[in-house]
Amino acid sequence: MNRKFVAKFVSKFVTVISFMILAGSIAAQGQDERKWTVNVGGGFGVPVAGTSDYVDTGGNVVAGGGYNFSRMLGVTGEFMWQGLPVRDNNRLQIGALNAKSNLYSVTGNILVRMPIGDRRIGAYAIGGTGWYRRSDSLTRSVLVPGTVCVPAWNWWVPVCVNGLVPAEQVLGSRSSDVLGANGGMGLTFKVGEGGMKVYAEARFHYAPTEQVFTRVVTSTFGVRF
Repeated sequence: MNRKFVAKFVSKFVTVISFMILAGSIAAQGQDERKWTVNVGGGFGVPVAGTSDYVDTGGNVVAGGGYNFSRMLGVTGEFMWQGLPVRDNNRLQIGALNAKSNLYSVTGNILVRMPIGDRRIGAYAIGGTGWYRRSDSLTRSVLVPGTVCVPAWNWWVPVCVNGLVPAEQVLGSRSSDVLGANGGMGLTFKVGEGGMKVYAEARFHYAPTEQVFTRVVTSTFGVRF
Protein backbone atom coordinates (compact mmCIF):
# COMPACT_ATOMS: atom_id res chain seq x y z
CA MET A 1 0.00 0.00 0.00
CA ASN A 2 1.27 3.49 -0.88
CA ARG A 3 0.87 5.02 2.58
CA LYS A 4 2.19 8.46 1.63
CA PHE A 5 -0.38 8.72 -1.15
CA VAL A 6 -3.20 7.61 1.15
CA ALA A 7 -2.23 10.10 3.88
CA LYS A 8 -2.02 12.99 1.40
CA PHE A 9 -5.31 12.10 -0.26
CA VAL A 10 -7.19 11.64 3.02
CA SER A 11 -5.92 14.94 4.48
CA LYS A 12 -7.21 16.89 1.48
CA PHE A 13 -10.48 14.99 1.38
CA VAL A 14 -11.19 15.54 5.09
CA THR A 15 -11.01 19.30 4.50
CA VAL A 16 -13.64 19.10 1.75
CA ILE A 17 -15.91 16.79 3.74
CA SER A 18 -15.66 19.02 6.83
CA PHE A 19 -16.89 21.98 4.80
CA MET A 20 -19.76 19.93 3.36
CA ILE A 21 -20.78 18.72 6.83
CA LEU A 22 -20.90 22.28 8.11
CA ALA A 23 -22.94 23.50 5.14
CA GLY A 24 -25.22 20.48 5.20
CA SER A 25 -25.90 20.64 8.93
CA ILE A 26 -27.06 24.24 8.60
CA ALA A 27 -29.31 23.43 5.65
CA ALA A 28 -30.70 20.31 7.30
CA GLN A 29 -32.01 21.96 10.47
CA GLY A 30 -35.72 21.39 10.94
CA GLN A 31 -36.15 19.07 7.94
CA ASP A 32 -37.75 15.61 8.08
CA GLU A 33 -36.21 12.35 6.94
CA ARG A 34 -36.04 12.44 3.16
CA LYS A 35 -37.26 9.84 0.71
CA TRP A 36 -34.85 10.95 -2.00
CA THR A 37 -31.15 10.98 -1.14
CA VAL A 38 -27.88 12.27 -2.58
CA ASN A 39 -24.45 11.07 -1.51
CA VAL A 40 -20.88 12.07 -2.28
CA GLY A 41 -17.66 10.68 -0.89
CA GLY A 42 -14.11 9.62 -1.51
CA GLY A 43 -11.27 7.61 -0.07
CA PHE A 44 -8.95 4.91 -1.34
CA GLY A 45 -9.07 1.43 -2.82
CA VAL A 46 -6.73 -1.49 -2.13
CA PRO A 47 -6.24 -4.03 -4.96
CA VAL A 48 -6.56 -7.67 -3.85
CA ALA A 49 -5.89 -11.13 -5.29
CA GLY A 50 -4.22 -11.07 -8.73
CA THR A 51 -4.97 -7.37 -9.21
CA SER A 52 -2.38 -6.47 -6.56
CA ASP A 53 0.37 -7.97 -8.74
CA TYR A 54 -0.06 -5.11 -11.20
CA VAL A 55 -1.36 -2.01 -9.40
CA ASP A 56 -1.09 -0.24 -6.04
CA THR A 57 -3.51 1.57 -3.75
CA GLY A 58 -5.22 4.57 -5.34
CA GLY A 59 -7.80 7.21 -4.52
CA ASN A 60 -11.48 7.05 -5.36
CA VAL A 61 -14.47 9.36 -5.73
CA VAL A 62 -18.13 8.31 -5.46
CA ALA A 63 -21.34 10.22 -6.20
CA GLY A 64 -24.89 8.98 -6.36
CA GLY A 65 -28.53 9.30 -5.48
CA GLY A 66 -31.33 7.03 -4.37
CA TYR A 67 -34.74 6.48 -2.85
CA ASN A 68 -35.76 5.21 0.60
CA PHE A 69 -38.76 2.86 0.58
CA SER A 70 -38.66 2.77 4.39
CA ARG A 71 -36.28 3.43 7.27
CA MET A 72 -34.81 -0.02 6.62
CA LEU A 73 -34.73 -0.40 2.83
CA GLY A 74 -33.53 1.80 0.00
CA VAL A 75 -31.96 1.77 -3.44
CA THR A 76 -29.13 3.89 -4.80
CA GLY A 77 -27.42 4.49 -8.13
CA GLU A 78 -23.75 5.45 -8.03
CA PHE A 79 -20.86 6.55 -10.20
CA MET A 80 -17.36 5.63 -9.01
CA TRP A 81 -13.87 6.47 -10.21
CA GLN A 82 -11.06 4.38 -8.75
CA GLY A 83 -7.45 5.15 -9.53
CA LEU A 84 -5.18 2.13 -10.09
CA PRO A 85 -1.54 3.35 -10.03
CA VAL A 86 0.63 0.86 -11.92
CA ARG A 87 3.36 -0.67 -9.75
CA ASP A 88 6.82 0.72 -10.44
CA ASN A 89 8.42 -2.68 -11.01
CA ASN A 90 5.90 -3.48 -13.76
CA ARG A 91 6.37 -0.10 -15.41
CA LEU A 92 10.17 -0.46 -15.39
CA GLN A 93 10.05 -4.00 -16.78
CA ILE A 94 8.12 -2.70 -19.78
CA GLY A 95 10.31 0.36 -20.15
CA ALA A 96 7.37 2.74 -20.01
CA LEU A 97 7.74 6.34 -18.88
CA ASN A 98 4.11 6.60 -17.85
CA ALA A 99 1.59 3.90 -17.06
CA LYS A 100 -2.00 4.74 -16.19
CA SER A 101 -4.94 2.62 -15.17
CA ASN A 102 -8.38 3.68 -13.96
CA LEU A 103 -11.59 1.90 -13.04
CA TYR A 104 -14.99 3.52 -13.65
CA SER A 105 -18.39 2.14 -12.69
CA VAL A 106 -22.08 2.97 -12.80
CA THR A 107 -24.03 0.65 -10.52
CA GLY A 108 -27.46 0.10 -9.05
CA ASN A 109 -27.43 -1.04 -5.41
CA ILE A 110 -29.77 -2.19 -2.64
CA LEU A 111 -29.19 -0.65 0.78
CA VAL A 112 -30.45 -2.36 3.96
CA ARG A 113 -30.19 -0.33 7.18
CA MET A 114 -29.69 -1.73 10.67
CA PRO A 115 -30.20 0.83 13.50
CA ILE A 116 -27.79 0.52 16.42
CA GLY A 117 -29.17 1.66 19.78
CA ASP A 118 -28.94 5.45 19.53
CA ARG A 119 -30.91 6.50 16.44
CA ARG A 120 -28.09 8.80 15.43
CA ILE A 121 -25.85 5.82 14.75
CA GLY A 122 -26.66 3.18 12.19
CA ALA A 123 -25.15 0.38 10.14
CA TYR A 124 -26.05 -0.80 6.67
CA ALA A 125 -25.31 -3.46 4.11
CA ILE A 126 -25.03 -2.49 0.46
CA GLY A 127 -24.62 -4.48 -2.73
CA GLY A 128 -25.46 -4.42 -6.39
CA THR A 129 -24.30 -4.73 -9.97
CA GLY A 130 -23.64 -2.58 -13.01
CA TRP A 131 -21.22 -1.42 -15.69
CA TYR A 132 -17.47 -1.39 -15.01
CA ARG A 133 -14.78 -0.04 -17.33
CA ARG A 134 -11.04 -0.38 -16.82
CA SER A 135 -8.91 1.90 -18.99
CA ASP A 136 -5.16 1.28 -19.31
CA SER A 137 -2.38 3.08 -21.19
CA LEU A 138 1.41 2.90 -21.52
CA THR A 139 3.66 5.64 -22.95
CA ARG A 140 7.39 6.32 -23.15
CA SER A 141 9.52 9.30 -24.09
CA VAL A 142 11.02 9.53 -27.59
CA LEU A 143 12.75 12.26 -29.59
CA VAL A 144 10.95 13.47 -32.68
CA PRO A 145 13.46 13.19 -35.58
CA GLY A 146 14.02 16.46 -37.42
CA THR A 147 11.85 18.52 -35.06
CA VAL A 148 14.09 21.35 -33.85
CA CYS A 149 13.27 22.69 -30.39
CA VAL A 150 12.45 26.38 -31.01
CA PRO A 151 11.24 28.64 -28.14
CA ALA A 152 7.59 28.14 -29.08
CA TRP A 153 7.83 24.51 -27.90
CA ASN A 154 8.35 25.72 -24.32
CA TRP A 155 4.59 25.91 -23.90
CA TRP A 156 4.16 22.15 -24.43
CA VAL A 157 7.33 20.36 -23.35
CA PRO A 158 9.31 20.80 -20.10
CA VAL A 159 12.81 20.66 -21.61
CA CYS A 160 14.43 19.91 -24.97
CA VAL A 161 16.99 17.13 -25.39
CA ASN A 162 20.03 17.76 -27.61
CA GLY A 163 18.08 20.40 -29.52
CA LEU A 164 15.21 18.03 -30.35
CA VAL A 165 11.62 17.90 -29.13
CA PRO A 166 10.73 15.04 -26.76
CA ALA A 167 7.35 13.39 -27.20
CA GLU A 168 5.39 10.49 -25.80
CA GLN A 169 4.94 7.31 -27.81
CA VAL A 170 1.93 5.16 -27.00
CA LEU A 171 3.08 1.60 -26.29
CA GLY A 172 -0.35 0.22 -25.50
CA SER A 173 -3.86 1.40 -24.74
CA ARG A 174 -7.13 -0.41 -24.18
CA SER A 175 -10.46 -0.32 -22.35
CA SER A 176 -12.48 -3.25 -21.08
CA ASP A 177 -16.24 -2.92 -20.45
CA VAL A 178 -17.88 -5.63 -18.34
CA LEU A 179 -20.76 -6.38 -16.01
CA GLY A 180 -19.44 -6.37 -12.44
CA ALA A 181 -20.70 -6.50 -8.90
CA ASN A 182 -20.01 -5.06 -5.46
CA GLY A 183 -20.94 -5.62 -1.84
CA GLY A 184 -20.02 -4.30 1.58
CA MET A 185 -21.04 -2.65 4.83
CA GLY A 186 -20.91 0.78 6.39
CA LEU A 187 -21.64 2.95 9.41
CA THR A 188 -23.56 6.25 9.52
CA PHE A 189 -23.82 9.09 12.00
CA LYS A 190 -26.68 11.58 11.87
CA VAL A 191 -25.63 15.24 11.93
CA GLY A 192 -28.04 17.79 13.37
CA GLU A 193 -31.81 17.37 13.41
CA GLY A 194 -32.29 17.02 9.66
CA GLY A 195 -31.64 14.13 7.31
CA MET A 196 -27.90 14.58 6.73
CA LYS A 197 -25.55 11.78 7.73
CA VAL A 198 -21.84 11.15 7.44
CA TYR A 199 -20.82 7.65 6.49
CA ALA A 200 -17.83 5.34 6.30
CA GLU A 201 -17.97 2.12 4.36
CA ALA A 202 -15.87 -0.72 2.99
CA ARG A 203 -16.90 -2.44 -0.21
CA PHE A 204 -15.53 -5.17 -2.46
CA HIS A 205 -15.74 -4.51 -6.22
CA TYR A 206 -15.35 -7.31 -8.75
CA ALA A 207 -15.06 -6.75 -12.50
CA PRO A 208 -14.10 -9.64 -14.84
CA THR A 209 -12.04 -7.42 -17.14
CA GLU A 210 -9.94 -8.80 -20.01
CA GLN A 211 -6.75 -10.77 -19.22
CA VAL A 212 -6.67 -9.83 -15.53
CA PHE A 213 -9.83 -9.56 -13.43
CA THR A 214 -10.10 -6.37 -11.39
CA ARG A 215 -10.73 -6.82 -7.66
CA VAL A 216 -10.57 -3.85 -5.30
CA VAL A 217 -11.62 -3.24 -1.69
CA THR A 218 -12.61 0.42 -1.33
CA SER A 219 -12.79 2.48 1.86
CA THR A 220 -15.04 5.49 1.34
CA PHE A 221 -15.95 8.41 3.61
CA GLY A 222 -18.65 10.90 2.72
CA VAL A 223 -21.96 12.58 3.39
CA ARG A 224 -25.53 11.62 2.48
CA PHE A 225 -28.40 14.15 2.31
